[in-house]
Amino acid sequence: IPPQELLRQNAPPTQTNLTQTDAPPPETYPFIATLTATSADLLGHGGGTILTISETDMLNAEIEVLEHKDEFYRVLCKKCSPSHPFQAGWIHQDDVQRNN
Repeated sequence: IPPQELLRQNAPPTQTNLTQTDAPPPETYPFIATLTATSADLLGHGGGTILTISETDMLNAEIEVLEHKDEFYRVLCKKCSPSHPFQAGWIHQDDVQRNN
């Protein structure tokens, strides 16, 4: 066997480097988002509903996403309800869309 062939057989496998277009960029926090559902539940740490944000309240709501864990975003919800002008909680990721 020629020496070049032995070197090629013993060489470690080559790795392909991912380009920036191959992998999605990591999310940075906090970011501003909107709610995409017709209504969304704002949940507490134990999973219980703090409040349900109605379609009408969503028009005025300002959502600041603080972190992502499992399938939920931890948010600060401003103007989500007349009785809860500032409320923190968790919203399912399917109900949230990043603005920027």
